[in-house]
Amino acid sequence: MLYTKPIKRIMIKNKLTILSSALCLSLLNACNSTPTNTKITNVDINLTQILNTKDNWNFELTTPKYLDTVTARIKYLSENKYNNQELDSLLYYLRGFSYYADIKQVPDASWLQLEQALSSVNTSGLLNFNNDRNARLVEHYAVALYRFYNQDILSIKVAPHLNTLSQLVQQPITSQSTPSQYAKWEVIRAMAFLTYEAKNNKVLTDTILATKNWLPSLKSLTQQVGWQSEHALWALAYQHKILDEKAKKQLDSDVWQLVDNLKLALNKKQFLFSQRYLVNSFRGLSECKSDFEGKCSLPTIDEALPITHQCSDSLFIRANEMNKTQLETSCNKLTSQESEFHTLLNTHNQPAANDHNHSLRVVIFDNYSQYNQYGQMVFDIHTDNGGMYIEGTPSDPDNQATFYSYEVFWQRPNFKVWNLNHEYVHYLDGRFSKYGSFGHFPSHLVWWSEGLAELISRQETNPKAYQEAKETAKEEWPTLEDIFATTYNDGSERVYKWSYLAINYLSQVDIEGVQALSQHLKNDFFAGYKTQLETLAQEHQTGFVQFLDEQLENEAHKDLEVKKDKSPRKLYRYLYRDYLMPKNLVLTQKHRHIL
Repeated sequence: MLYTKPIKRIMIKNKLTILSSALCLSLLNACNSTPTNTKITNVDINLTQILNTKDNWNFELTTPKYLDTVTARIKYLSENKYNNQELDSLLYYLRGFSYYADIKQVPDASWLQLEQALSSVNTSGLLNFNNDRNARLVEHYAVALYRFYNQDILSIKVAPHLNTLSQLVQQPITSQSTPSQYAKWEVIRAMAFLTYEAKNNKVLTDTILATKNWLPSLKSLTQQVGWQSEHALWALAYQHKILDEKAKKQLDSDVWQLVDNLKLALNKKQFLFSQRYLVNSFRGLSECKSDFEGKCSLPTIDEALPITHQCSDSLFIRANEMNKTQLETSCNKLTSQESEFHTLLNTHNQPAANDHNHSLRVVIFDNYSQYNQYGQMVFDIHTDNGGMYIEGTPSDPDNQATFYSYEVFWQRPNFKVWNLNHEYVHYLDGRFSKYGSFGHFPSHLVWWSEGLAELISRQETNPKAYQEAKETAKEEWPTLEDIFATTYNDGSERVYKWSYLAINYLSQVDIEGVQALSQHLKNDFFAGYKTQLETLAQEHQTGFVQFLDEQLENEAHKDLEVKKDKSPRKLYRYLYRDYLMPKNLVLTQKHRHIL
């Protein structure tokens, strides 16, 4: 990509011309057979600034005024079929805009102008794989669709674009053309990502289902060789989530038939059906043993997690890929919490009656993709979440309590395990503080379980919890009684942040009252637990409000300041699967995404 030095404006009486065909010769030397007369008229300082900035993926240049200038120019170029380096640069700027701009600050008029620009690209006749330049245009177009069109204002206009995607995905590409490979990859991703977003967007769902060639085009793609086939199965799995029950069953049948038609060994067919299609529709071992018996490839625990590391008599790790330092660090983080837990609740290190969960197995996957794949196929757990603790049946001597998680892969090379400390507290709570298994008590346990886990794992440093109180109108603060009655349907702020605030306050002002709650749960005395909650709510509600007031008034307290550094709006980390990435395609400077 070539850039010129900043271009000075040339003032001519009654006429202003900024850049003529010379721009195409100097800045856009790749015009070739494309007409070169693409002069920029009127006040286009914004445009030249974008084109002349070596890296225009930044916060300063991703504002609505620049967006409007760029989309107007894209519309002009595509309407006149100028598929040149300038169009390439401007469409690539849109990708950067999707990551760096404050999307909430973009006015509706700007979104509608962007839609006009992409519609012009769509109808330009240039979206094909006939040459590398057109393939590059396809890549940009597909990325723009999945980065922007999940928004309501654009979802209602997405129909023509979906039709185009379903046509593009059927066009053949040559393995020798890297630009075509990138373009086809992004087209399939656009179809999958938009379908994933449709789960929470009825307009998008209805439009996808109304696109006649959408599903047939993906089914046809399964018959391709290599990465395209695997991507098609992944995209069809996302499609499964937005269908009605009858259509879901039909899709399952169709997908197996398509896989079975491939000239592959049976075990390879089973692998594709189960570990590319089923797991990505969030189904696993149970379905393989019932509805799809004989159609699945079932990995063993040793294949999925070859590493076993003993932290202590009561704690061991199963991992996919961790070195010695990472294993030891994880063990130390877990065991360091135990004494604080036992001291806080005065457990005397004695487990609840009839609890045989003598040890905790900590399963750590390398990333979410592995968690999704092996969590369902090996352990038969639901993986549409950020990890989980499964207590099992503590009264069963053969029971194995397990915490499932994965590395914080989006922060590498730094090493961290997602929710590691929080989830370990759930194990300690279940074994030493609560009788029975998860769900044994009928209600009023969410605040206790999640608040306690947050308190032990975060201790006094939880600025986001106080920030939640600061940003909530005082008259809308939940009372202690409200917090005690929290359910998982009340939202993450209530479940985690307010529960933390409540138990943190109570542990400071009435530790004996908190320990009494633990003893009632440990002794299976729910009525006593409920009575103690009522007592705490009556005695400490006024003090709870005063405590929050004091914390929020203490502006000098560093823990109350939540840093809100500007950071890019990353590609949602759970959209794609790392094992799908074609080996010959790399996210280079020319094909960037912010992950």
